[in-house]
Amino acid sequence: GKMPLPDGTNAEKEDPTPPLGWTSAEDLKDVKLYGFKASPPVAKIAVILKYYGVNFDFVKLSPGSGVTAKSSYKKIPVLTASGRTVNDSYVISKHILQACAPGSFDPAVEEEITFGLQPALEVECLKSGAELKTYALAFGVIPSIVPSFLVGMMSPSASIRKKHPDLKPALEYGKNFRAKIGTQPFAGGSEPACADLSYYGTIYTFIFAKCPTAVAHLKDADLEDWYKRMQEKVPGDF
Repeated sequence: GKMPLPDGTNAEKEDPTPPLGWTSAEDLKDVKLYGFKASPPVAKIAVILKYYGVNFDFVKLSPGSGVTAKSSYKKIPVLTASGRTVNDSYVISKHILQACAPGSFDPAVEEEITFGLQPALEVECLKSGAELKTYALAFGVIPSIVPSFLVGMMSPSASIRKKHPDLKPALEYGKNFRAKIGTQPFAGGSEPACADLSYYGTIYTFIFAKCPTAVAHLKDADLEDWYKRMQEKVPGDF
């Protein structure tokens, strides 16, 4: 593994050192989720925490600022719990799931959602100015500052594509996921699993903002009924 960041917290995709030692939901105390409500990876973590009944405080944090002046990690989300700080949505979801539902974290699924579905949705939903404006307004961002809001929150389409050269169309990830569900209510069977929570959390902000591309994604991938079932399992905003 890579070394921790200068402030001792974990780099992206790296586990925190020393190990967190979280083995049950009871190990997660004084939980704070730092981020921006319009950020898909922040929403994903909120959904996982809510589903497992972990109480948390949401602390508004813009990308680029860091939790404290000394923080080495400047992206969102960041989670603090039980005196520890965890960076990166992939790593955060892994450790919450290991504590709340041991054995349920699926690295292949989580990687496909974090590094496939999420950037694919960002590219497709936010490439048009009109859709971007809709998205920003849904989260109370004034349209005149939309360009700086976009740069702060997500990389514009071209740079996302450059970072993820093997990116497939979002619909392909959707159809793969739909195949995992099969005839069951959820990919996890009768109850949501890691894949359901992450997929739902990732697309949630786009649906909340009524982005036409995301609404079409659910329809074309035949995920509308699944999405309604997930809304019942994880009700309300965060």
